[in-house]
Amino acid sequence: MPTIRAVTPTDHPQLAAFLASQYGDAGNSLLAAHLNNPRLLPGMLQIAETDGQIRACALARPMRTQLASAILECAMLTVVPADLRDELLESLLAGCLVALADVGATVIFAQGAAQIYVEFGLATYRYQIDISLPTASAGRHGVSNRPMRHLRPATVDDHDDIAALYAASYRTISYSEVRSPADWRSWPIVGAALVCEDARGRVVGYVLIHDDSVVEAGAADAGAARALIAVLTDATSAAPGWHLPIAHIVTQAALHIGGEVHIRASQPHESVSLAGVLDVVGAFTQLLPVFAQRLAGSRYERWSGMLGIALQHEQVTLAFADGQATVLPGSNASNLWLRRVSLGGLAQLLLGYRSCADLRATGELDYADTALGLLDVLFPIMG
Repeated sequence: MPTIRAVTPTDHPQLAAFLASQYGDAGNSLLAAHLNNPRLLPGMLQIAETDGQIRACALARPMRTQLASAILECAMLTVVPADLRDELLESLLAGCLVALADVGATVIFAQGAAQIYVEFGLATYRYQIDISLPTASAGRHGVSNRPMRHLRPATVDDHDDIAALYAASYRTISYSEVRSPADWRSWPIVGAALVCEDARGRVVGYVLIHDDSVVEAGAADAGAARALIAVLTDATSAAPGWHLPIAHIVTQAALHIGGEVHIRASQPHESVSLAGVLDVVGAFTQLLPVFAQRLAGSRYERWSGMLGIALQHEQVTLAFADGQATVLPGSNASNLWLRRVSLGGLAQLLLGYRSCADLRATGELDYADTALGLLDVLFPIMG
């Protein structure tokens, strides 16, 4: 069994070389994003080494995520190599999770195969979205009357423009990261992003490409979104994959020019976006304003009562008074119950990926039928 320990500054050169061996130049950006994070604490970067050589690592990056009207304290976990499993994976994650608890992280995200991470309480939380574009030239993308320059690599001078484009493109999209000015200063923009300028030299769009796919993008308006698609199509020899939310302005532009969006559930063996609840009480506490908003306007608008949530090793209660909720740790006398809730099922429920009824059908939780109306209001499918 390799030695598991936290990364120290003297490890940075070897860790950089290890990540570069796995991801090429993207490895440098990955490490920079972690080392420059303003909330990084010792222990958030863990390595497994044998005879002084790094064999695997787990990197945790604190972040904030938007869910409806709430901001969740979260973290993104990156495990290298991605197919790591069993005791080694468990040991690397354990060190990261202890450090994340110290900064109040309530939900963790990761990329990997669901069948590997299910034992750690992580589960798929969104559908796979693939966007295919028509094989048309840029002139047929509806932007021929709005000349654009070619894409160029982003520089540090583009930080403010990219931050503004990101805010405009993701402000209404759940699961999107909420980035502060300090987060943007730590973001490794050079070598990671491409920007699109209009004829006057203004930055009107950008893309972030990972593994030959667009995983993040921003556009000033619908016209700029069309232009961004056009110039990226013209600038690349092989058409990149596009993996953006359905409500994203670039996805909408792709549909208007004849593209197609394919939505599907993931398979247990493929690498997908995963989520898990690290701090159950903390997660429910951060979502209290959302629960109050969901009750408002429903037939439960001024509901008072107790909803107990029982997991395998933990219980928590949502206490409602006149439509406003508080969180009570532990077991309390309750009117309604969610029982036998799995950790993965809880993540899927809180993030709006699956309904209570669907989770009950697969044994991820249980409840009395009399509770279903309230549960569907509190935990709607978010799409």
